Amino acid sequence: MAEIPLSGKSRTQVLRWQRQCWVVGLRWEEKQKSVRRPLVQRRGVLNVMLTVKQGKSRLTAQGQIEAGSRHQKLYSLAALFSQQCTPNGYGVYQLDDGRQVFLATVKGMPSPMADVTGTPEQIIRAQELFLSFNPAPEDGWTIPSYPEGPLSWETLVGQVSSAQLRFARVSGVSNPVRKYGAGVLSLAALLGGVVWWNRLPEPPAAPVVPALPAPVQDVFKKAPEPVYLPHPWADMPVATDPWADMPVATCGHRLFKPLSTLAVQGARESRPVAS
Repeated sequence: MAEIPLSGKSRTQVLRWQRQCWVVGLRWEEKQKSVRRPLVQRRGVLNVMLTVKQGKSRLTAQGQIEAGSRHQKLYSLAALFSQQCTPNGYGVYQLDDGRQVFLATVKGMPSPMADVTGTPEQIIRAQELFLSFNPAPEDGWTIPSYPEGPLSWETLVGQVSSAQLRFARVSGVSNPVRKYGAGVLSLAALLGGVVWWNRLPEPPAAPVVPALPAPVQDVFKKAPEPVYLPHPWADMPVATDPWADMPVATCGHRLFKPLSTLAVQGARESRPVAS
């Protein structure tokens, strides 16, 4: 399949196979000993990263690819090789443009000295450097593809399990400038608004109304609450029982038992009549 070169970056490349995109030329290093700064985000370029773990060992791979592959499923060919050629092995595979890639695995993990792309001469030097730093294991190296007759890289991806795909999945790293750019712009707009507000002229003061004269102020005072005095007959004596025993006559008619207040009132107004 066709290879997608990275403009200005010959190390990292993307290889297409059916609907999958396989990345070669990543930079591998031990995670806990990493001192390398993260890759600088460039326009039109996508930073990718992969972390593989086995026991206490952790390796991190970084690279940059064309931003056009942002929405594609990306996988690491070196991580896949470490799953297929385990625990110790290396191999050279042919790419589509005459270049080759050197892959190696040590104790089931991708080697930081491998995942190198280049010409056949460069690949031979990369293989010699790898063997000089990694002595052969007791049971020897597994070499599925020799540099004298390298196999196509597609032989590695022809039959891949779902577990191997999950292990080799590469993720894109968001652009930190773009991520925090919106927050910086919002903060700048907020500060600009505060400065603009502080520079606004003071609003004109409300006119002061002079105090009204005392006679006029009395007009606007609240009317006093009405005073309710007791009714005029509040101090009049109340009829008592002795009135009930006195003979009373009204219009010549004698009343023996005044039962109503009207009779009592009439008795007050009439004179006693002798029996």
